[in-house]
Amino acid sequence: MDESSGDGWGLSPSTVAHTLSRVQRKPELDSKSELATFFSPTGMRARLAEIEFARESLAVGAQPLTDSRQLAPLTDAEREVAIMLMQGATYAMIAGRRNTTEHTIANQVQVIDGKLGVRSRTELAARAAL
Repeated sequence: MDESSGDGWGLSPSTVAHTLSRVQRKPELDSKSELATFFSPTGMRARLAEIEFARESLAVGAQPLTDSRQLAPLTDAEREVAIMLMQGATYAMIAGRRNTTEHTIANQVQVIDGKLGVRSRTELAARAAL
């Protein structure tokens, strides 16, 4: 085991980042949140069906909806911010859509994280997925 990498597998952080990026691109996912949702136990990957079309094998499925019960502790504004975060929006993008500042969005994200007990967008997406 390579102690210098800290991952227990002997992989460098750059190797992990590169592989994660490639895995994310394969199913055409835009963010780590979508990747987490895709591979969650009830996510799209679990709901895929394989069909034959024009001599090609295709995997088809539907993106799971957000479980509103998981977002119930949030205000309407916080819920809107949380959904945009899970869609991969940046603080700047969210601030622009909500006509507010990035600082306000950062504060809302801290409140969201505290209310839901999550530490990242990935955890948020995994928790809120159906």
